[in-house]
Amino acid sequence: MNPTLQAMAPTLDPAATTAAVEPLSARVDATIAGLSAEQRAELVDAGVGYVVARWAHREDHIAQIEAVLD
Repeated sequence: MNPTLQAMAPTLDPAATTAAVEPLSARVDATIAGLSAEQRAELVDAGVGYVVARWAHREDHIAQIEAVLD
């Protein structure tokens, strides 16, 4: 989590944050799902393969957010 978000985290309402993030996450998931195998391979080759595995990327973010909120 970047320093700016760390500073803001204590002021964020979890329900409102979730409501704002979920639709955006769904759009990213849909975009990734629409990529061709070649495009996905290019992302992996570029070193950002985690984007293709959205669940793993999301789990990392959830762990970071929970660590700050706890």
